[in-house]
Amino acid sequence: MQTDIVKRLYEIIDTYTDQLIEWQKNLVSIQAIGPENGGEGDAQESLYVKTVLKDIGFDEVLEFNAPDDRV
Repeated sequence: MQTDIVKRLYEIIDTYTDQLIEWQKNLVSIQAIGPENGGEGDAQESLYVKTVLKDIGFDEVLEFNAPDDRV
């Protein structure tokens, strides 16, 4: 029984391959240069991930900031 559930789960995940590739392409296209190199860090990447999660139906997306005086 458990094997059938896992098999079905993998089948469902496989239907999202194209969407996952698109999300990954979008994520890595966002410039995230650390402040020691003149960048602003990864806040824009974080915003993108939060947006994707909300778009796919997550009711609540929590953000845990790690304070960094450099940004």
